[in-house]
Amino acid sequence: MLQIANHGVIDTPGNAGTDQETFQDGAQNYYETFLHASPMILLGREYWQQERPAWPLMRSLAETPGKEHMRDNVHLVDTINEAREIIEAFRPPHLLS
Repeated sequence: MLQIANHGVIDTPGNAGTDQETFQDGAQNYYETFLHASPMILLGREYWQQERPAWPLMRSLAETPGKEHMRDNVHLVDTINEAREIIEAFRPPHLLS
């Protein structure tokens, strides 16, 4: 799923599989595995900051010098409408020409 989701991924609360996909998506964006970073949206501020604190790690990775592409594509939101707006506004680089 992550390989074909080049317009972004919305991560919702889950269990071990969700956690694995969240970190895999983070790694793909960090290294631009598929030639560009795409929106990584963590849905549920309390969940991703408190219960499963992936947000601090993803923000830390995104602040790495030279990883501006990730910083611009990591989001923490509380509503599906916020997530939808981010996905709809994103244009993969290969579609900009």
